[in-house]
Amino acid sequence: MAEALVVVGIVASIAQLFDFGSKILHRLSEFQFSVENVPKSFRHIKTKLPLLLHTLQQTKEAIEVGSVKDETKKVLHPAIEGCWD
Repeated sequence: MAEALVVVGIVASIAQLFDFGSKILHRLSEFQFSVENVPKSFRHIKTKLPLLLHTLQQTKEAIEVGSVKDETKKVLHPAIEGCWD
């Protein structure tokens, strides 16, 4: 039962991170088109964030279909939760 709660927690956290990251990417795109000189740090985030979002989505789907080992789920849970601190 505890493992099921961990899985639900991981999937929910990934979904939240994906949603949050998508919103940031959208805002960065808006910012880029409204301002001529985008700071270099924002350009860096804008190029890396789509990869992170894609990886999070793939991880979430793999967990949902059960193709992720329990050991991996246990390691992922604190790492993903740490993103919200």
